[in-house]
Amino acid sequence: MLDTGRESRFDDLTCLAASICETPYSLISLVDTNRLFFKSAHGMDVRELLTRISSAATPSGSAKCSSFRTPAWIRASPIIR
Repeated sequence: MLDTGRESRFDDLTCLAASICETPYSLISLVDTNRLFFKSAHGMDVRELLTRISSAATPSGSAKCSSFRTPAWIRASPIIR
């Protein structure tokens, strides 16, 4: 799926997600070792970011960013795993 063109089914999902969440942006992203690739980007004209620019996008970088830690209300829920 990396380096493939836009597809209406993914664009429809990001449009719907932005509408439901009442946000101007919505993304479907894929991560490899060097970059964050956006399969669909509603509200943005970006296709990818290098992981050195977006270090929180990598699994090792996510541990450094407190916003990627699982909140207590999610850890406590037996439904969300």
